[in-house]
Amino acid sequence: QSIRDFQHQHGTAEKLLMSFHGIPQPYADKGDPYADQCRETARLVAQALGLEHNQWAISFQSRFGKQEWVKPYTDQLLGEWAQQGVKSVQILSPAFSADCLETLEEL
Repeated sequence: QSIRDFQHQHGTAEKLLMSFHGIPQPYADKGDPYADQCRETARLVAQALGLEHNQWAISFQSRFGKQEWVKPYTDQLLGEWAQQGVKSVQILSPAFSADCLETLEEL
């Protein structure tokens, strides 16, 4: 409901990006269900908002170190959208229950 309220007040963007904190890819490869749970959460949010598949995406942020993390990466996806001419994006971070460094600075 808070997403609908925000969009009612501020309008909608071309794209809605749901950015989750990432985990190293080896964790997911070993069976950690987190990334799949994030994807399902994003799908359910998009469904509840009545969004078409091309109106939203999921991404993962906050990676560090040299190892591969689950993808797509938030910063790279935003860069791709900019190159494609996307002019407006609303970003939400469903896994962060309160603003923090990742939401205030990174996003």
